[in-house]
Amino acid sequence: MELEAWPIIKWVLIVLLAGFIGHFGKVLAQSVMAKMRAGKTGASSPPRQSLPTDQMNQDTKPRPEVPTYDKPGEDKPIPPSRQNGQTADKKMLKAIAKQTKKALKKK
Repeated sequence: MELEAWPIIKWVLIVLLAGFIGHFGKVLAQSVMAKMRAGKTGASSPPRQSLPTDQMNQDTKPRPEVPTYDKPGEDKPIPPSRQNGQTADKKMLKAIAKQTKKALKKK
């Protein structure tokens, strides 16, 4: 049984196009509904969601600069993780394993 590629590609493109149109139709409908709700309450524009001040301050804090190393054999320190929890631990372990592997390779 031999399948032709063109009918399959055509249907895939039709489905992707329908999804694309549907997504933007949904976004347009939501914005129209938000404007209608704002008109009923007397507001000039729909209410905007703002970040709590704690999160805004975290994003605007200056980040420490990471030193650059120009020498190819120089070991780089493990950068401090911005994430908390298990993913930070996994990244730390992976970085340590990589450094020890490099050190063993040099010997």
